[in-house]
Amino acid sequence: MEQFLEKEDYGNDEKQKIDVDSGKDFNEYKNKFLRIKADFENYKKRVEKEREELANYIKREIFKSILPIIDDIEKCMKHNSDEYQSFREGIELIYKKIENMLKVNGLKKIPSKGEKFDHNFHEAIMVKPVYQEELDDVILDVVQTGYTINNILLRPARVIVGRYDEKSKSDLTSG
Repeated sequence: MEQFLEKEDYGNDEKQKIDVDSGKDFNEYKNKFLRIKADFENYKKRVEKEREELANYIKREIFKSILPIIDDIEKCMKHNSDEYQSFREGIELIYKKIENMLKVNGLKKIPSKGEKFDHNFHEAIMVKPVYQEELDDVILDVVQTGYTINNILLRPARVIVGRYDEKSKSDLTSG
């Protein structure tokens, strides 16, 4: 006994009869189902990736807006005055709490002072002559701390770099 189902073709108002016993129609629908399922899985993965990228973008923008505040706090902490010692300790406590919160969320300081200059993470704002060859291309001072978030550069460190000058060294020893 043959069984038939009615199938609606959505592009067409006609109804077609499908032979249920025929494996051809079954395999055709099975393949369509598997393709649609795969497309949906790819869609879910793409949406999840886009959501993560958006969250990371928002986090980067928020951290960029916080960095000038951190810079100001660091400048404030550099001033040593016995007169304002308790105030300074309070600022340091706030700074440490902010620093920990940012660290937990993936923000890291770029190691700089005493390190080799790396144009991927450092911006040289000044070059100073040095008279020791081992200090060539080494960061002598940090003007502004650089940061990464989840290994993506947020802001390069602004630094002063040493440049070995053989001529100046010979002038120094001969004079």
